[in-house]
Amino acid sequence: MSDKNPPADFRPVPFWSWNDRLDIPELRRQIREMHAAGIGGFFMHARSGLRTRYFSGEWFEAVKACIEEAAKLGMEPWLYDENGWPSGFGNGGVNGLGEKYRQKYLRMTKGEAPRNPICRVGEMSFYYDVNPYYVDTLDASVTAEFIRQVYQVYRDTLPPENWRSVKGFFTDEPQISRDGIPWSLTLPGEYEKAYGRDLFADLPGLFAEVPGYRSIRVRYWGLVTRLFMDHFLKPLHDWCDANGVLLTGHHVLEETYHSQLTTNGAVMPQYQYYHIPGVDWLGRRTPSAVALIQLLSVAAQTGKKRLLVETFACCGWNVSFQDLKWLYQLQMVRGMNFLCQHLEGYSLRGLRKRDYPASLFLHQPWWSEYHHYNDYVSRIGRLLAEGEVECPVLVLHGQSTAWIEYNDGDNGVLNFYSDAFAALTRELEMRQINCHYGDETLIGQYGSVNGRDFVIGKQRYRIVVLPQLSNISLKEKTLLLDFCANGGILFGVRDSQGYPFTVDGEADPEITSLLEKCRWFASEAELAEHLRGKYSLCRIDGEAKEIVCAKRRFADWEGAPADLFYLVNQSNSESALVRIEFNGRVISRFDAASGEFLPFPAYASVLEHDFEPGGDLLVMVRPRDGEPARSKTLEPAFELKLLTPNTLTLDTCRCCADGELLAEKIETISLMPELLKLERPAEVRLEFTFEIDPAFNTARPLHLVIENPEQYRIFLNDSPVDAKTDGTLFDHAFKTIPLPPCRKGENRIRLETHFEQDPEVYEMLRRGRCCESEGNKITFDMELESIYIAGDFAVRNQGSIESLPKNAERVSGPFVITEPAAVVTGANLQRDGLCFFAGRAFLTQHFDLDRTDYSVLSCSELFANAAGIRLNGRELGIMLWRPYRVAVPAGLLKEKDNLLEIELAGNLRNLLGPHHLAEGESFGVGPYSFFRHEDYLGHQPLPWNEDYCIVRFGLETLSLS
Repeated sequence: MSDKNPPADFRPVPFWSWNDRLDIPELRRQIREMHAAGIGGFFMHARSGLRTRYFSGEWFEAVKACIEEAAKLGMEPWLYDENGWPSGFGNGGVNGLGEKYRQKYLRMTKGEAPRNPICRVGEMSFYYDVNPYYVDTLDASVTAEFIRQVYQVYRDTLPPENWRSVKGFFTDEPQISRDGIPWSLTLPGEYEKAYGRDLFADLPGLFAEVPGYRSIRVRYWGLVTRLFMDHFLKPLHDWCDANGVLLTGHHVLEETYHSQLTTNGAVMPQYQYYHIPGVDWLGRRTPSAVALIQLLSVAAQTGKKRLLVETFACCGWNVSFQDLKWLYQLQMVRGMNFLCQHLEGYSLRGLRKRDYPASLFLHQPWWSEYHHYNDYVSRIGRLLAEGEVECPVLVLHGQSTAWIEYNDGDNGVLNFYSDAFAALTRELEMRQINCHYGDETLIGQYGSVNGRDFVIGKQRYRIVVLPQLSNISLKEKTLLLDFCANGGILFGVRDSQGYPFTVDGEADPEITSLLEKCRWFASEAELAEHLRGKYSLCRIDGEAKEIVCAKRRFADWEGAPADLFYLVNQSNSESALVRIEFNGRVISRFDAASGEFLPFPAYASVLEHDFEPGGDLLVMVRPRDGEPARSKTLEPAFELKLLTPNTLTLDTCRCCADGELLAEKIETISLMPELLKLERPAEVRLEFTFEIDPAFNTARPLHLVIENPEQYRIFLNDSPVDAKTDGTLFDHAFKTIPLPPCRKGENRIRLETHFEQDPEVYEMLRRGRCCESEGNKITFDMELESIYIAGDFAVRNQGSIESLPKNAERVSGPFVITEPAAVVTGANLQRDGLCFFAGRAFLTQHFDLDRTDYSVLSCSELFANAAGIRLNGRELGIMLWRPYRVAVPAGLLKEKDNLLEIELAGNLRNLLGPHHLAEGESFGVGPYSFFRHEDYLGHQPLPWNEDYCIVRFGLETLSLS
């Protein structure tokens, strides 16, 4: 196997410093240079020296040109949301609106407040200072203004074709304070809403050890953390979600309890609201393991695969490739896989050459060799991103202990706890024990206990470790008691400071019981040594203290599970000769320079390796219970041909009856009960809308699929449509009518009809509501149903996708008709434009083989009713039920250009539904499953969801064995 050319998604995306007057031909030239150097995209970053006016017409012309050039080259253009940094002030436009919008700091003095008084409690007077140059990131209305002035301006100014190419926004070092305790005019109200308490009465506890100060500080800083998260990060995330772009970036001073406290409250909860969360690391020095593991932990717990690091700033002009490799691999081994180099300067004129150098760009003598480096780190980063993170050890993060110890003055004890936490991490890493951190805010959101596992979101932990700390949250206490009661393992390092152990800053009668269930160790080293071996990723003998290890699980690696191990020598000056023992057999070593996996023919469990200074090693290990399989997994990429027209279900409409609006939007079948309530004829008008992508070739014929077309007058975009049918689809009742050419964008189909039922129908309904047997005989003279668009197209979901049980997913829409995909995955055809498809689809794939002695072709799961298989022109059979496999005759396979053809037969589920049950896919479907409201027989509806439940269509993991 090889991984020679990772796609742009996994390649570095540097800060491109726009720092002079911008010339569009030069911008385009620099982009082409980046592409040739193996760079995947760029952040368009306004920095000091910029001579083109920020957000002027000239600025946006430069942005458009760069987006166009990137799109031509398959690169990813990113926007940077500020002129300079930190993000949030909108180039001065937001803070320029007045004091409400500006950053504030809480102050205390004895005597009268000198300015901006808040309150007086006893001899303490509280007031605030104002930073006129930054913003209040705790106030949601301030963030809304930032979005309006920056994000929305980009959205409104860039043409649609440019916007579709934009990957996302980088937000840089947003913060709540850099000068002590933060304040916001919204805090008193938010505090009372959160806790039912008067904040003014509690303010003394932030500065002095008054009665109850521990709980006051936990409440205050916990609220500040949540407000920053919910009122700044979440609105940015949600806006990006709604507008089809990603949010990435990083916070400031993430490294220690103390440094992150006033700037972020707690940094870990903030990461959940980045699509690609990130950190930064400056200078040529060993990166902070704590900062990186904080991010890795949240990403694993919330299911985020890509993790950004902005790095190499301040390294100086003499930084070498060895330095760059060493620095980034120390970040990759702790989870980072999306490299943002700081920086590439558009110009080095004047002060620009001193902008935290080096500038890693085309002015460097080594520029023509740079692609080797970018290829190397991209290949490793991709493997680390695509493997599954597994970690059995959870260390509770002590940020609430830091909140308690912070008093805006002497914080020596706070720093002790922070240093002890870093020491525990270091002791574990020295023994190749990976750990995640558990933040109390995130545990409050996502924590649970499942048997003997402590669960945070998507991660399960078998051991929980208490570092030296003096406080946990009520939710943490409750979960830990359940965890221990179920047989979970709780270890701890005894707190040498001797402070009382509190829950949310208060004494708790159950805490003694919990602490008695913990096995305590006298030091961080003693605890880590106890875990060594059983919980080490691998056993290393020799000069092992500087070797850091990461592990990723691949459920299917060439036909069987395998584990990827990435080992790095932290020292950039000393070599390390070690003996490594794995719980399995090494099957290959990855050569990142070439992108090739080199086999280990002996499949050894133990190997010796001499790590060069700053050296690394990446190997694939087969667990002992999974010996190398003689199999070949085929690539999940197919050409697609539909043997049945694709379809778009239109199940909602606007309805008028007798000239009066009956419903602005209603499921068509739900109109029946409403109209039947009238018990009289009515003139009914139904309006359906559908959208066509600008890129769609409107010369492709489209058909309207409709039941009883003779009952309607049909209009397309207000023009009459000849209702003459030319066939049927699926059933003779589903008539097809050719549509005139549609327009790009929104199209409207209007149906007009005279709705009338025989009087006997109403009598039947009355009887049917009283007696099931009567209801079972019901029939109508006229019915209103969904309509469908059919043709050669794909249907793109423009909204979210949520995985559901029973091989289903919920898609939010809206849906757009677009050009068919040239290549599809095969496993999720409903995501490749076939979300409402019902019929037969033909998949083809050409593939090469290293050997031809396979005898079975199988798939791991079939999401269709049947799959007919043909290989190299020969019919092999049909897959109908498990096991999904067919025999391959001897001599049929060839080394080059094998042709696999698969005909999938689906069903009508995704066309007809039910689409809107809250439970998703149902295994107990009745007439009542399709109605939002009470139906015409009085059946009560089931719980409803506006979005569409779609089941999977395709087949998964084809392999030869």
